[in-house]
Amino acid sequence: MVIYLSLINAFSFMLMALDKYRALKNKSRISEFTFYLLTFLGGIMGIILGGLVFSHKTRKRSFQIKVFGVTIIQIILIYVFREVFKI
Repeated sequence: MVIYLSLINAFSFMLMALDKYRALKNKSRISEFTFYLLTFLGGIMGIILGGLVFSHKTRKRSFQIKVFGVTIIQIILIYVFREVFKI
């Protein structure tokens, strides 16, 4: 699990860097859905850290709210999963 979370967060961080680069060069961008999906899959720390390090999407309040919402949904699902399967 630690290896998975490390990889998904590193990948999320790198995609934030790539998207920032593409934004500065006016090239095709990575969809916000991709970032929401990565957040849901456990890449929240990479998304947050990438946003802070690269000053990327930090002013976009709707993006921040949606990432927070996806994180809350993820926490609820983990809680429910743990309760149902008694893990």
